[in-house]
Amino acid sequence: MEIPTRMRMARLSTLTYFYINGFILGVWVIQIPTVAIRSKVNPATLGWLLLCLGVGALVSMAVVGKFADRLSARLIVPTSAFGCAMALFFPLRASNWWELAIVLFSLGISVGALDISMNTHAIEVERSYRRPIMSSFHATFSIGGFSSSIYSSQLATYNVSPDVIVDIAVVLSALASVIGVLGLLKKDAVSKEARSKVIRSTWKNVPREIRIFAVVALAVMVSEGIANDWSSLYMQSIRHAPANQIPYAYGAFAATMTIGRAISDRLAKPGSTENLAAQL
Repeated sequence: MEIPTRMRMARLSTLTYFYINGFILGVWVIQIPTVAIRSKVNPATLGWLLLCLGVGALVSMAVVGKFADRLSARLIVPTSAFGCAMALFFPLRASNWWELAIVLFSLGISVGALDISMNTHAIEVERSYRRPIMSSFHATFSIGGFSSSIYSSQLATYNVSPDVIVDIAVVLSALASVIGVLGLLKKDAVSKEARSKVIRSTWKNVPREIRIFAVVALAVMVSEGIANDWSSLYMQSIRHAPANQIPYAYGAFAATMTIGRAISDRLAKPGSTENLAAQL
C-alpha cells in the first residue's frame, strides 16, 4: 500500500517529538546526582521529591487526555515539547527541597502533556499505515535517552559544567520542538463515534485481558522508573564513577529498551491495533 507523503511527514514529525521527549528526560535523569547535591537533599527526601514529577505528569495526562483527540496536534504537541525543554532548565537551579518540588511538578506537567498528545497523534499516523508502527515511536524515545547519555558523557569528558550541558540541551530541544511542527497533521482524524467510545469507556467495561495488561504495564513502569531515577545516583554514590562515566548506566538501559521496542512492531500482528480498539 502506498503511503501518502503527508502521512510520511506526519510520522517523521511524530518521531521527532518522541526523540525530544526521550532526550530531555535522559538529560534530566543523568543530572539527578548534581541536582540532589545542589538542592541539599538526602536520598530519602529525593525519593519523595521524584514523585512530584510523576504526580505532575498524572495530573497533566488526566486533563490533556480529555482534549487530546479534539485539539489540533499542531497546537498541543509542540507547545508541550517546548514546555518540557524550558522546564529542564530549572532543576539544577533549585537550592532547596521545596524549590525542587515545584520545579519537578512543573516538568511533570509538561512531560505528561507531551506524552499523551504525541501518543494520540502517533495512533492517528499508525491508522493510516494500516500496520503496527507504534513501537517504532517508542524505540525513538529510547534512542533519545541513549543519545542523551552519549551527549552528556562526551561533554563531561571535556569538563563542561552540568549547567552548560543542560543549557545546550534546552536550546536544541526547544528548536527541534518548533521545527517538528511542520509535518504534524492539521486536524486529528478521530471520528465522533470513536470519541464517544472513549468518553463512555470506564474501568468496569474494559475487557479483562486489557486490565491484566494494564497491571503488567504498571509493574514495568515502576521498574523503568527505578532505572531512570536511581541509575546515575548509584554510579556516583556507590560505584564512585567519574563524571563522564555516570551517564553510561542510563544509556545502557535505554539501549536495551531500544532493541526491544525496535523489534516489537515486527512481532505484532497486522490489524492488532484495530482489533484492540474495537474491544473498548
